[in-house]
Amino acid sequence: MLGFRLVKKKGAMARKKRRESTAAVLAPPRPRWGAGAESSHKTESAPSRSPTRSSARPRRQGQARPGSVASFLAAAFRDYDQPLLIVVGTLLMLGLFMVYSASFAIAYDVFERSTYFFVRQLMWTTIGVATLLLFMRIDYHLWQRLAVPILLGILAFLIMPLIVNAANFGAAQSLLESGSIQPSEAAKLALVIYNAAWLASKGSRLRQVGSGLIPYAIILAVVDGLIIMEPDFGTATLLVVIAVAMFFVAGAEIKQLFIGTLLSGSALAFFISQSTHAMQRVHDFVATIKDPLNGGSYHVRKIITALASGGLLGQGIGQSQIKGEGGVPLPWSDSIFAILGNELGLFGTLFVLGLFLTLAYRGLRITMNAPDKDHFGGILAFGITCWLVFQAFINIAVITATAPLTGMTLPFISFGGSSLVTSLAGVGILLNISRAGNRKEPDHAPTGLWRWNGGARLSGDSRDREPPPPGRRTVSPRRVR
Repeated sequence: MLGFRLVKKKGAMARKKRRESTAAVLAPPRPRWGAGAESSHKTESAPSRSPTRSSARPRRQGQARPGSVASFLAAAFRDYDQPLLIVVGTLLMLGLFMVYSASFAIAYDVFERSTYFFVRQLMWTTIGVATLLLFMRIDYHLWQRLAVPILLGILAFLIMPLIVNAANFGAAQSLLESGSIQPSEAAKLALVIYNAAWLASKGSRLRQVGSGLIPYAIILAVVDGLIIMEPDFGTATLLVVIAVAMFFVAGAEIKQLFIGTLLSGSALAFFISQSTHAMQRVHDFVATIKDPLNGGSYHVRKIITALASGGLLGQGIGQSQIKGEGGVPLPWSDSIFAILGNELGLFGTLFVLGLFLTLAYRGLRITMNAPDKDHFGGILAFGITCWLVFQAFINIAVITATAPLTGMTLPFISFGGSSLVTSLAGVGILLNISRAGNRKEPDHAPTGLWRWNGGARLSGDSRDREPPPPGRRTVSPRRVR
C-alpha cells in the first residue's frame, strides 16, 4: 500500500514537471534587465488580446477624424492662440455682412452693381488673411532686426502723399483714388514695431531723460508731424496714446510719463487749434453735447438717429432705411457701427463690444506669456493690442457722440483695404508671439505686468528688478547663446 502511494506521488510530480517545461517553451522570451523585465512579470498573467482586434483607441464622439480637414486645421493651429483666431474670424465675417448690407443700395445707384463694395472688401479680406497666415509663421524677432528699415520706409511712405497729388478721404490721404491704400494705416503697425524694438533695447537706461524720454519723443514727433500734415488728427492722437502706453509698460518713470503726456497733449492741442477743419469738429462735438438731437453736424445727428431707432433687436440685416441718399454718410466705412446698431440693435452692438474686449484680454494674456527676456515680444504684443482695441473704442466713441469725429475705421468691420490688411498683419504677429509663449521651456518664468515699483512693469528677467538686500547671495542667470 505504501509503495503504491509513492509511485502515484512520483507520477504526479513528473506530470507537473512536463507541464512546466511545456509552458516555458511556449512562453515569449523575457527582457534581461530594466523596466522591461519588471513589466514582463506584470503582464505575464494577463490574458492575451485577440490578434484580430485593433489596439487603437476608439474615436470619441465629436472628435475630428484623422486625415480630415478639421484634424489638419487643429494640428496646424494647435500652438497658436485659438480664441484670438475665433474672435478675429467672427469680426471678419460680421464685417463682410455689414459692408454688403450698408452699401448695396448706394453701390447699385452709383455703380449699377450692388456688390461693388462687397467684392472689393472680399478681395482685401483674402489678401489680409493671406498676410495673417504669412506673418504668424515668421519669427517675430525678425521685426526687431528690421525695425530701423521699417521706420525709414514708412517715413518715405508718409512723405509720398505730400509730394504727389494724393486723393483726400475725410482727413486722411490716399495714394489711390478709391481710398484703399492710406499710408497712415501702415504707420500704426510700423511705429509699434519700432517702438517695441527701441524700448526693449534700452533696459534700465529708459529711466534716464537723455536716453529715454527725449529720443522717444523725437521719434514720435517726426511720425506724428507727417500724419498731421495730411491732416489726420485722429491717427495722430491714436499714435500718441499707443506710444504713451508702451512707454509706461516698458518701465518709464511716472515723472517722465507725466511730462511726456503733458507735452504731447499740448502739442496736439496747438496743432488742432491751428486747423480749421479740426476746430470745426471740436465745435460740432461741443454742440452735440449740449443738444444731441438737434445740435452738432449733420453727420453726428444722422448717426445718433440711426442708433436710437435700432432698439434692442434692430430692424434686421439689410432693412435699414437711413443708409441711402439723405441718410448716414459713409455707412460702409467710418459710420458702419451706426448701421450695425440700427440693424442688429443694442444686442448686436454689445456683441461687437464683447468681441473687442475678448481680443483685449487675449492680447494681454499673450503679453504676459511672452517668452522674451529682452521684453521685445511682450512690448510688441502689448502695443499691437493697444492699437487694435483703442482704435475700435475711439470709433465706437465717435459713433455714440462721446468723442469728436475722427474718420477712424472700425478694425476688421469697416470697408478699407489698408486698414484691414495692416490689422490682420498685426494679428499675425500676435499669433506668432503666442506660439512662442506656448512653446517656451517649462522652467521659464512667465512675463508679468509689474506693479508701480519704479521698475519695469513688463519684466520676465531679473535685470530690471530692484537689487537684493545686502548680504543676500544671488546667482546670475546663465546666458543663453
